[in-house]
Amino acid sequence: MKRIQIVVVAILSLFLLSSIASATEYVETELWFNVPSVVAFTLTLPSAGGATESTVALGTFTTDVEFNTTATDGTQATIEANVVGGTAQSDGIPIFEYDNIGTVNLDINVTLNATLPACMNLSGGTAFATRNVTLIADSIQAPSINVVTAFTPTAAAQGYYLSATYVACAGQTVKRGLTSRAD
Repeated sequence: MKRIQIVVVAILSLFLLSSIASATEYVETELWFNVPSVVAFTLTLPSAGGATESTVALGTFTTDVEFNTTATDGTQATIEANVVGGTAQSDGIPIFEYDNIGTVNLDINVTLNATLPACMNLSGGTAFATRNVTLIADSIQAPSINVVTAFTPTAAAQGYYLSATYVACAGQTVKRGLTSRAD
């Protein structure tokens, strides 16, 4: 019996020693996988010779756009946007075509650098049929107008149409800057 007790004690000792020897201990480390966000877009005007890429600071310019009328009294509705020396917008050819070339979703907004005279109205829309909607929410004379919302990097290029309306603006020439901004 003494021999059985010794064997049992020896087996229990080995079991306890192996349990102690195989105790698990931990150290935890957080791993960070950093991928920078790139906020970038291009703006293409029809027949203007390629896309203009956005920059962090103001200063990248596209070709000029004009709203020309032959009405001698300075009154005309829905005047099409025309690239200087190039193509006018038409159904299916927007004056602005934005492309998200970054890595994050963008909201693209446009702002005029100063208000227009009261006889001029600049309107816009994402479709040719709605480019001349002059509701306050669509008027670019407001501080900032949203052109594209939640614009994903994988989405197709997004078009935007502009038109002007003149009411008794005879003899006026006005120049304004239009800034496209992505947030």
